Amino acid sequence: MALTASLPQQLSEENQKANTMKAIRIHEYGGPEYLRFEDCPIPTPAAGQVLVKVEACGVNPVDAWFRSGHLKAHFARPLPFIPGWEVAGTIVETGVGVTRLTVGERVFGMLNFAADGAYAEYVVTDASRLSPIPSNMTSVDAAALPIAGLTGVQLVETVLDCRPGDRILIAGALGAVGRAAVHAAQLRGARVIAGVRKNRLAEARQLGADDYLAIDDPDAVAQLAGAIQSIVDTVGPAALAPLYGTVAPGGKIVTVVPLPTAPADPDRLAIERHSVKPDPDRLAKLAEDVVGGKFALPDINVLALSDAENAHSLMAKGGLRRKFVLTDC
Repeated sequence: MALTASLPQQLSEENQKANTMKAIRIHEYGGPEYLRFEDCPIPTPAAGQVLVKVEACGVNPVDAWFRSGHLKAHFARPLPFIPGWEVAGTIVETGVGVTRLTVGERVFGMLNFAADGAYAEYVVTDASRLSPIPSNMTSVDAAALPIAGLTGVQLVETVLDCRPGDRILIAGALGAVGRAAVHAAQLRGARVIAGVRKNRLAEARQLGADDYLAIDDPDAVAQLAGAIQSIVDTVGPAALAPLYGTVAPGGKIVTVVPLPTAPADPDRLAIERHSVKPDPDRLAKLAEDVVGGKFALPDINVLALSDAENAHSLMAKGGLRRKFVLTDC
């Protein structure tokens, strides 16, 4: 009797296990130690969505801002939630109405910040957010591209509407966003000045920019007084403020850093903050440039999904010069 009575319970536990996945979840805001590696249900795709078996997911500063609660005023997320909004993987299920993508197709893209992310074995997302991964591109490289790549491109092409001959300073040019901005500005025919710290000038010269600036060298910065039309800022207020004088009257600064920006004279220059938006078509073109050798990704550090806490800790210590990707999902 005891054996017979326990059989339904055993089957129920097996079914529950079959429908669960490993994921990183945030139950309360705080530091990297608040990232919990645990079991949770596998999501089900609704109409227009797909279920992706995650092969790699990118780690970004925005993940840390969500984890710490810095963005809770802008995104009221119920707890717990799964972070990580860059994904590369394979479609294993499609919802009603999905025709552009098929089961078995390798895809990558930027996920919805208002939904659960890709620090998991599976993720559900709108099919409209995804692009096919080029056949000769690894999942790790694909996962490193969507948010940073689209951010850099949009800063140049959308916010600045960069034109041939424009003189643009990319502050933080060696970072993932900065590299994409340099690439996009070069494609538009701009005169690109790669701004990095003095001890990284030699490395920056590999970007192929038109000129280079040590943004922490006051004498070098002073030589560019009023010579720049616009600045793409990826470094934040402390490093940005000394660069204001390089911008000509009527110029513009665009930034992706969600921190207080030092005051500037609005009659002399404008400051605009940009939030990245999904663009599968532009992302696909950017991926083609990567596999074609026209655009180089930053160095990528690959860690296991279960090691997400370490990835966040390393990123906080200066990981913006390299990209962290979680795999073994």
